Amino acid sequence: MEVIVDGITNEEIGPVALVHQEKWEQEVGFTPQIAGEKQKVEFLLFRQGRSEVYQMLYIWVDVARGQ
Repeated sequence: MEVIVDGITNEEIGPVALVHQEKWEQEVGFTPQIAGEKQKVEFLLFRQGRSEVYQMLYIWVDVARGQ
């Protein structure tokens, strides 16, 4: 799985091997590199040995500047 923030790869997770109908639930962390509003965070899931995206989920986040 890849985590992409505003078009930049932020994190790669795995590999995770699942059998048919099996679920994987785990917290996934990521750290946006810049502050800003409405940053698109994409979670891309790939099947083993394939380059095309199998499943995708995205969320929008606002990242405040650190003080």
